Amino acid sequence: MTTVAALTHPSYFSVVMFTWLDMIGFQLYESYITYWVANTPAGSFGPGKGKAVLPYMSPLATNKFLQFSAKNNSYSFALVPQGSNLVGPIVDNRRSPALAKAPQHYNCTGDFIEIIDFTTSTSQS
Repeated sequence: MTTVAALTHPSYFSVVMFTWLDMIGFQLYESYITYWVANTPAGSFGPGKGKAVLPYMSPLATNKFLQFSAKNNSYSFALVPQGSNLVGPIVDNRRSPALAKAPQHYNCTGDFIEIIDFTTSTSQS
């Protein structure tokens, strides 16, 4: 009789919103965690399925080439698998030179599954 090992899938996911800080043009980059929603059950969709473990804080100026305003910023969203439920607040410092290690420290398993980047901008008329 052949035994097949069961596949393990994460039960929960986190979505981490962050911005990259360019430290005054010195090419010293670190991340700033803007918002963290955790405990979203696998297979779920729609609003209200997760829990904000790090409340939203408005982003910082992230790119020296963009004029900063509330409508002009660069954002990244990372999808991270979790091993179990997280509780919050989870971090006391939103700045992290090693963003990839921050979620793993809080029971997230493995690497980011996906990262989506986008920039908002205002038109100069």
